[in-house]
Amino acid sequence: GVQTCALPILAPRPPALPLMATVRVFVPTYRRATFLRRALASMQAQTFSDWICEVHNDDPLDQAPRGIVDELNDPRIRLITHERQLGVTAVFNLFFKATLEPFYTMLEDDNWWEPEFLATMIETARAHPRATLIWANMRVWQEREDGNFCDTGKTVWPRSEAKHLTFEWPNPAQMCGALHSNGAALIRSQPGDDFSIPNVPFAVVEPFRERAL
Repeated sequence: GVQTCALPILAPRPPALPLMATVRVFVPTYRRATFLRRALASMQAQTFSDWICEVHNDDPLDQAPRGIVDELNDPRIRLITHERQLGVTAVFNLFFKATLEPFYTMLEDDNWWEPEFLATMIETARAHPRATLIWANMRVWQEREDGNFCDTGKTVWPRSEAKHLTFEWPNPAQMCGALHSNGAALIRSQPGDDFSIPNVPFAVVEPFRERAL
């Protein structure tokens, strides 16, 4: 048989904001205005405030993100509306490349950060200068029928195992998946970095990205 390989989806990154921060935050969104508000509110609530943000709207017809960003009136937040819908894998590929800032991270529109998230991540990265990727545990919340969320008490990593772990990659745990989560990771930006991945289903985006890293 003939084997085929999907090439990475390459899309040009819009012109970057001027160098002005320690970390650049990418926020992908697609028709989830309520979630986007919550995500951006959690970012503005960060105790570490030296960040800039690119909100990427992947629905050219959706005007809600523009209204939200205009309402926030925060000069650190910039909206980029794509000329055509790229799809989640291609949108994520925009983010995993070298930036002018020392660090970059992504906050998906349906996630939110605790106020100390960026401060803790930056402090940890500086304490471990050899680390390319730093990531945090994630708490799992469940959406109710009324649209509210409740804390399930569960975390992605068992709490007993999630304190200051370090890994030399490759690691045996990667054989069955990925060690990190997109929305809880901080990456040290280095010249020439480009961790684009093939056009794979969203369910395996994280394992593919981790192997690229």
